[in-house]
Amino acid sequence: MISSAAEFQLRCLDNSIDHTSPFSVSTAADIPLIRRMLNICIAIAPLIAPRKLFLTRPVLQHPDLSVCNFIVPSEGEPKIKGIIDWQGAGVAPFFVQCQPASGMVFMTGVVETAPDGSPVRPANFDSMSAEEQRAVRVHMDLVGRYKDYYLDAVATYPERREAWNLPIGLQMPSLLRFILRCIADGPIQLCDLLIKVQEVWHLLSDEPCPIDFSSEEKEACRLQHEEWYKRVVVDSDIANALGCMGDGWVSEEKIEEASQRREEICRLWDENMDRPFPFFDGVPSPYLS
Repeated sequence: MISSAAEFQLRCLDNSIDHTSPFSVSTAADIPLIRRMLNICIAIAPLIAPRKLFLTRPVLQHPDLSVCNFIVPSEGEPKIKGIIDWQGAGVAPFFVQCQPASGMVFMTGVVETAPDGSPVRPANFDSMSAEEQRAVRVHMDLVGRYKDYYLDAVATYPERREAWNLPIGLQMPSLLRFILRCIADGPIQLCDLLIKVQEVWHLLSDEPCPIDFSSEEKEACRLQHEEWYKRVVVDSDIANALGCMGDGWVSEEKIEEASQRREEICRLWDENMDRPFPFFDGVPSPYLS
Protein backbone atom coordinates (compact mmCIF):
# COMPACT_ATOMS: atom_id res chain seq x y z
CA MET A 1 0.00 0.00 0.00
CA ILE A 2 2.83 2.41 0.85
CA SER A 3 4.70 1.54 -2.35
CA SER A 4 1.53 1.85 -4.44
CA ALA A 5 0.71 5.26 -2.99
CA ALA A 6 4.23 6.54 -3.62
CA GLU A 7 4.30 5.15 -7.17
CA PHE A 8 0.95 6.80 -7.87
CA GLN A 9 2.28 10.18 -6.76
CA LEU A 10 5.38 9.76 -8.91
CA ARG A 11 3.20 8.98 -11.93
CA CYS A 12 1.27 12.18 -11.23
CA LEU A 13 4.51 14.15 -11.29
CA ASP A 14 5.71 12.34 -14.42
CA ASN A 15 2.46 13.29 -16.14
CA SER A 16 2.97 16.96 -15.25
CA ILE A 17 0.32 17.34 -12.58
CA ASP A 18 -0.39 21.04 -12.07
CA HIS A 19 1.30 21.70 -8.75
CA THR A 20 1.18 25.44 -9.47
CA SER A 21 -2.60 25.62 -9.06
CA PRO A 22 -4.20 27.21 -5.97
CA PHE A 23 -5.13 23.67 -4.92
CA SER A 24 -1.49 22.78 -4.25
CA VAL A 25 0.71 24.06 -1.45
CA SER A 26 3.82 22.65 -3.13
CA THR A 27 5.96 24.87 -5.33
CA ALA A 28 8.29 23.96 -8.18
CA ALA A 29 11.18 24.15 -5.72
CA ASP A 30 9.57 21.38 -3.61
CA ILE A 31 9.28 18.82 -6.41
CA PRO A 32 12.87 17.42 -6.26
CA LEU A 33 12.47 16.79 -2.51
CA ILE A 34 9.05 15.23 -3.02
CA ARG A 35 10.42 12.88 -5.70
CA ARG A 36 13.31 11.93 -3.43
CA MET A 37 10.98 11.18 -0.51
CA LEU A 38 8.56 9.14 -2.64
CA ASN A 39 11.43 6.95 -3.84
CA ILE A 40 12.54 6.58 -0.22
CA CYS A 41 9.03 5.42 0.71
CA ILE A 42 9.14 2.77 -2.03
CA ALA A 43 12.53 1.58 -0.72
CA ILE A 44 11.49 1.35 2.95
CA ALA A 45 8.02 -0.18 2.43
CA PRO A 46 9.11 -3.85 2.28
CA LEU A 47 11.58 -3.33 5.13
CA ILE A 48 9.24 -1.86 7.74
CA ALA A 49 6.32 -4.26 7.34
CA PRO A 50 5.99 -6.59 10.35
CA ARG A 51 6.51 -10.30 9.76
CA LYS A 52 3.44 -11.51 11.67
CA LEU A 53 0.61 -12.31 9.26
CA PHE A 54 -2.19 -11.04 11.51
CA LEU A 55 -0.59 -7.57 11.44
CA THR A 56 -0.47 -7.48 7.65
CA ARG A 57 -3.88 -8.94 6.83
CA PRO A 58 -6.01 -6.63 4.63
CA VAL A 59 -8.80 -4.71 6.37
CA LEU A 60 -11.33 -2.06 5.37
CA GLN A 61 -10.65 1.41 6.73
CA HIS A 62 -12.82 4.49 7.08
CA PRO A 63 -10.39 7.42 6.81
CA ASP A 64 -12.31 9.98 8.87
CA LEU A 65 -14.15 8.66 11.91
CA SER A 66 -14.74 12.16 13.23
CA VAL A 67 -17.71 12.97 15.46
CA CYS A 68 -19.66 14.65 12.67
CA ASN A 69 -19.57 11.46 10.55
CA PHE A 70 -21.50 9.36 13.07
CA ILE A 71 -25.30 9.14 12.90
CA VAL A 72 -26.81 8.98 16.39
CA PRO A 73 -30.43 9.33 17.54
CA SER A 74 -31.47 12.78 18.73
CA GLU A 75 -33.10 11.25 21.80
CA GLY A 76 -32.49 8.24 23.98
CA GLU A 77 -29.33 6.19 24.28
CA PRO A 78 -26.35 7.77 22.41
CA LYS A 79 -25.76 4.78 20.15
CA ILE A 80 -24.11 4.91 16.72
CA LYS A 81 -26.71 4.00 14.07
CA GLY A 82 -24.59 4.58 10.99
CA ILE A 83 -21.44 6.14 9.54
CA ILE A 84 -21.21 8.51 6.56
CA ASP A 85 -18.43 9.97 4.39
CA TRP A 86 -17.06 6.74 2.91
CA GLN A 87 -15.58 8.21 -0.28
CA GLY A 88 -12.00 7.90 0.98
CA ALA A 89 -12.36 4.34 2.28
CA GLY A 90 -9.73 1.80 1.31
CA VAL A 91 -8.22 -1.59 2.01
CA ALA A 92 -4.72 -1.81 3.49
CA PRO A 93 -2.75 -3.90 6.02
CA PHE A 94 -4.12 -3.96 9.56
CA PHE A 95 -1.01 -2.41 11.13
CA VAL A 96 -1.36 0.65 8.88
CA GLN A 97 -4.99 1.31 9.79
CA CYS A 98 -5.56 0.46 13.45
CA GLN A 99 -5.15 4.01 14.78
CA PRO A 100 -7.71 5.60 17.11
CA ALA A 101 -10.69 7.31 15.48
CA SER A 102 -10.09 10.96 14.62
CA GLY A 103 -13.06 11.86 16.80
CA MET A 104 -10.81 11.23 19.81
CA VAL A 105 -7.65 12.88 18.53
CA PHE A 106 -6.51 15.96 20.43
CA MET A 107 -3.92 18.58 19.53
CA THR A 108 -0.80 18.22 21.63
CA GLY A 109 0.35 21.35 23.43
CA VAL A 110 -3.12 22.69 24.26
CA VAL A 111 -3.23 20.91 27.62
CA GLU A 112 -0.59 18.96 29.50
CA THR A 113 -1.03 15.32 30.44
CA ALA A 114 -0.20 13.57 33.70
CA PRO A 115 2.06 10.48 33.77
CA ASP A 116 -1.04 8.27 33.63
CA GLY A 117 -2.31 10.09 30.52
CA SER A 118 -4.99 12.14 32.28
CA PRO A 119 -5.50 15.78 31.20
CA VAL A 120 -4.13 18.54 33.45
CA ARG A 121 -5.98 21.85 33.60
CA PRO A 122 -3.70 24.82 32.82
CA ALA A 123 -2.61 26.85 35.86
CA ASN A 124 -3.91 30.06 34.24
CA PHE A 125 -7.29 28.57 33.32
CA ASP A 126 -9.29 30.96 35.53
CA SER A 127 -7.73 34.02 33.85
CA MET A 128 -8.54 32.80 30.32
CA SER A 129 -11.35 34.23 28.24
CA ALA A 130 -14.58 32.27 27.88
CA GLU A 131 -13.55 31.18 24.37
CA GLU A 132 -10.14 30.01 25.55
CA GLN A 133 -11.66 28.08 28.44
CA ARG A 134 -14.09 26.39 26.09
CA ALA A 135 -11.24 25.31 23.82
CA VAL A 136 -9.30 23.92 26.79
CA ARG A 137 -12.35 22.00 28.01
CA VAL A 138 -12.80 20.42 24.56
CA HIS A 139 -9.21 19.24 24.48
CA MET A 140 -9.32 17.99 28.08
CA ASP A 141 -12.37 15.96 27.12
CA LEU A 142 -10.55 14.56 24.07
CA VAL A 143 -7.48 13.67 26.14
CA GLY A 144 -9.73 11.80 28.58
CA ARG A 145 -11.51 9.96 25.77
CA TYR A 146 -8.23 8.98 24.16
CA LYS A 147 -6.84 7.68 27.46
CA ASP A 148 -9.94 5.59 28.16
CA TYR A 149 -10.01 4.25 24.61
CA TYR A 150 -6.31 3.38 24.69
CA LEU A 151 -6.57 1.54 28.02
CA ASP A 152 -9.64 -0.37 26.83
CA ALA A 153 -8.01 -1.29 23.51
CA VAL A 154 -4.80 -2.42 25.18
CA ALA A 155 -6.79 -4.62 27.56
CA THR A 156 -9.24 -6.12 25.07
CA TYR A 157 -7.61 -6.02 21.61
CA PRO A 158 -4.13 -7.61 21.76
CA GLU A 159 -3.68 -7.35 17.98
CA ARG A 160 -4.23 -3.59 18.10
CA ARG A 161 -1.93 -3.26 21.07
CA GLU A 162 0.82 -5.13 19.22
CA ALA A 163 0.39 -2.95 16.13
CA TRP A 164 0.60 0.23 18.22
CA ASN A 165 3.72 -1.07 19.95
CA LEU A 166 5.63 -1.40 16.68
CA PRO A 167 8.51 1.15 16.60
CA ILE A 168 6.43 3.50 14.43
CA GLY A 169 3.08 1.77 14.87
CA LEU A 170 0.95 4.81 15.68
CA GLN A 171 2.66 6.82 12.91
CA MET A 172 2.00 4.34 10.09
CA PRO A 173 -1.42 5.77 9.15
CA SER A 174 0.17 9.21 8.95
CA LEU A 175 2.87 7.91 6.60
CA LEU A 176 0.28 6.71 4.11
CA ARG A 177 -1.72 9.94 4.37
CA PHE A 178 1.33 12.18 4.02
CA ILE A 179 2.43 10.28 0.90
CA LEU A 180 -0.95 10.79 -0.73
CA ARG A 181 -1.04 14.48 0.26
CA CYS A 182 2.61 15.51 -0.21
CA ILE A 183 1.95 17.32 -3.50
CA ALA A 184 -1.25 19.04 -2.40
CA ASP A 185 -0.17 19.82 1.17
CA GLY A 186 3.57 20.28 0.63
CA PRO A 187 6.51 18.11 1.71
CA ILE A 188 6.92 19.23 5.34
CA GLN A 189 4.85 16.58 7.14
CA LEU A 190 6.20 13.68 5.07
CA CYS A 191 9.76 14.93 5.52
CA ASP A 192 9.30 15.25 9.29
CA LEU A 193 7.91 11.71 9.56
CA LEU A 194 10.65 10.16 7.41
CA ILE A 195 13.26 11.79 9.63
CA LYS A 196 11.59 10.16 12.65
CA VAL A 197 11.71 6.82 10.85
CA GLN A 198 15.40 7.40 10.07
CA GLU A 199 16.14 7.98 13.74
CA VAL A 200 14.55 4.67 14.84
CA TRP A 201 15.63 2.64 11.82
CA HIS A 202 17.81 0.35 13.96
CA LEU A 203 14.60 -0.84 15.63
CA LEU A 204 12.89 -1.55 12.31
CA SER A 205 15.36 -3.43 10.17
CA ASP A 206 18.85 -4.91 10.01
CA GLU A 207 19.19 -3.60 6.45
CA PRO A 208 21.03 -0.32 5.71
CA CYS A 209 18.70 2.66 6.13
CA PRO A 210 17.54 4.06 2.74
CA ILE A 211 16.74 7.42 4.38
CA ASP A 212 19.75 9.70 4.06
CA PHE A 213 18.78 13.13 5.39
CA SER A 214 21.81 15.08 6.59
CA SER A 215 21.96 16.96 9.90
CA GLU A 216 21.51 20.24 8.03
CA GLU A 217 18.44 18.91 6.21
CA LYS A 218 16.96 17.65 9.46
CA GLU A 219 17.38 21.06 11.11
CA ALA A 220 15.85 22.86 8.12
CA CYS A 221 12.87 20.50 8.19
CA ARG A 222 12.48 20.99 11.95
CA LEU A 223 12.29 24.78 11.54
CA GLN A 224 9.80 24.50 8.67
CA HIS A 225 7.68 22.05 10.65
CA GLU A 226 7.60 24.44 13.62
CA GLU A 227 6.37 27.23 11.34
CA TRP A 228 3.73 24.94 9.83
CA TYR A 229 2.58 23.85 13.29
CA LYS A 230 2.19 27.47 14.41
CA ARG A 231 -0.25 27.98 11.55
CA VAL A 232 -2.18 24.84 12.51
CA VAL A 233 -2.52 26.17 16.07
CA VAL A 234 -3.69 29.57 14.80
CA ASP A 235 -6.29 27.92 12.56
CA SER A 236 -7.47 25.82 15.50
CA ASP A 237 -7.77 28.92 17.68
CA ILE A 238 -9.89 30.61 15.01
CA ALA A 239 -12.15 27.55 14.75
CA ASN A 240 -12.64 27.58 18.51
CA ALA A 241 -13.37 31.31 18.49
CA LEU A 242 -15.99 30.79 15.79
CA GLY A 243 -17.55 27.91 17.71
CA CYS A 244 -16.82 25.42 14.93
CA MET A 245 -17.20 21.70 15.41
CA GLY A 246 -15.54 19.07 13.21
CA ASP A 247 -14.83 20.09 9.60
CA GLY A 248 -15.98 23.65 10.23
CA TRP A 249 -19.56 22.78 11.20
CA VAL A 250 -21.52 25.33 13.23
CA SER A 251 -24.82 24.40 14.87
CA GLU A 252 -27.86 26.00 13.26
CA GLU A 253 -28.75 28.11 16.29
CA LYS A 254 -25.25 29.65 16.33
CA ILE A 255 -24.86 30.47 12.64
CA GLU A 256 -25.65 34.17 13.00
CA GLU A 257 -23.34 34.55 16.00
CA ALA A 258 -20.53 32.70 14.16
CA SER A 259 -20.98 34.92 11.09
CA GLN A 260 -20.63 38.05 13.19
CA ARG A 261 -17.55 36.67 14.92
CA ARG A 262 -16.03 35.75 11.59
CA GLU A 263 -16.42 39.27 10.27
CA GLU A 264 -14.71 40.75 13.34
CA ILE A 265 -11.91 38.18 13.40
CA CYS A 266 -11.36 38.61 9.67
CA ARG A 267 -11.07 42.38 10.11
CA LEU A 268 -8.51 42.00 12.89
CA TRP A 269 -6.64 39.41 10.84
CA ASP A 270 -6.35 41.67 7.81
CA GLU A 271 -5.03 44.48 10.00
CA ASN A 272 -2.33 42.40 11.68
CA MET A 273 -1.34 39.42 9.51
CA ASP A 274 0.68 39.12 6.31
CA ARG A 275 -1.25 36.20 4.77
CA PRO A 276 -4.88 35.69 3.69
CA PHE A 277 -7.50 34.86 6.29
CA PRO A 278 -7.45 31.02 6.43
CA PHE A 279 -11.18 30.39 6.85
CA PHE A 280 -14.02 30.51 4.36
CA ASP A 281 -17.56 29.82 5.55
CA GLY A 282 -16.16 28.35 8.75
CA VAL A 283 -13.87 25.84 7.06
CA PRO A 284 -10.05 26.16 7.28
CA SER A 285 -8.51 26.34 3.81
CA PRO A 286 -4.89 25.19 3.33
CA TYR A 287 -4.89 26.98 -0.02
CA LEU A 288 -5.23 30.32 1.79
CA SER A 289 -3.00 29.63 4.79
